[in-house]
Amino acid sequence: MHCGQEDLCRPIIQHVARGKPVTKADLQVSLHLSPNELEQRLAHLPDTEFDHSGNIVGWGVTLLPTSHQLQLDGKALYTWCAFDTVLFPPSLRAEAQVQSSCAQTGHRITFVATPEGVVKDLTPSGSVISLILPAERSECVRDIFCSHSLFFQSEQAASTFLSTHPEAILLSVEEAALVGRWVARSRFTETQEAEGVSVDQVVRLLAEGQPVSPLHLAEALHRAPDEVMTELRAHPELEYDAHGNIIGSGLTLVPTVYQVQMNGHRLFAWCALGALTNPIQLQLEARVLSLCPTTGRAIRLTVTPQQLVDLDPPDAVMSLALPSASACCHDLRGTFCHESQFFSSRDAAVTWQATHPDALILGLKVAYQVAQLVVAYQAANGA
Repeated sequence: MHCGQEDLCRPIIQHVARGKPVTKADLQVSLHLSPNELEQRLAHLPDTEFDHSGNIVGWGVTLLPTSHQLQLDGKALYTWCAFDTVLFPPSLRAEAQVQSSCAQTGHRITFVATPEGVVKDLTPSGSVISLILPAERSECVRDIFCSHSLFFQSEQAASTFLSTHPEAILLSVEEAALVGRWVARSRFTETQEAEGVSVDQVVRLLAEGQPVSPLHLAEALHRAPDEVMTELRAHPELEYDAHGNIIGSGLTLVPTVYQVQMNGHRLFAWCALGALTNPIQLQLEARVLSLCPTTGRAIRLTVTPQQLVDLDPPDAVMSLALPSASACCHDLRGTFCHESQFFSSRDAAVTWQATHPDALILGLKVAYQVAQLVVAYQAANGA
């Protein structure tokens, strides 16, 4: 569940997580807004919950009881949906005891969610979370997203829901927690905003198939070249050519095993997830060609902003893991990207997974929806 005003949602969530309502006066001070400006902003968050005194008591995480209870630092909180129970612990960097119930049977589901995206003591152990990503963004996220993000005690228990919601995907609670941790990094990490340079803008310029000079980037951002050059130094992962032009930032002009034919250009991605997120982010169709690192078999697929099609072989899967935030900041390609690969089948991935036990193996349908989720949160956070 993403918010179109992360600078407003973030302090609301952080204040409510302390177990107390948030006054509008506190928000005005923290965001440097006038009363009228704050009211106008809140009008575009129609799901925001208030108490009788007009104080805010919930947005995503709430003081009002729901079926999803989150015990955080000794405080009884609640979330609007199942996915939020694994999103907020890493977002708030706190361990939480979660208690909910199966939407089909009512069976009690409990587990501990850690800030690292790890699930402990899950009961029942086969519990899953459903997700449906809305076709269009909306200010009313509770109805269009949260109402479909539910717990089920097993895949079998979710079968009735899936029969009436064929567009839904199921994630194990462990898979959902890993995705939640990635989304939390996209949503609550402010380094990209603080550093000033928009990585999104760099990627858009690279999609034109040519190196991006710092001067061209400065012109696109309407910024002084010296300022942009200073801020670029805070992105050690960027690739440059011999002339000092940017040639890679997730999407790259340097050949890799992830070829992305897009926008009339032969481009490349740093990792399998990037081969999915870049077309979605840029709202372009892309033909992706990769190789299974285990079997050497070619893997082909077409990614559009709405769907993944033409998958060959049809049983191809993707690996996904998330290293520590500090490691990812210093060596994105050597940590996260190294763990995100395409495989020709689940059996081929299991061979690789034996030496990468922290990685998850996702079917491409699920991986595509994870990519959509990541892009939605990054866009909301201005990444």
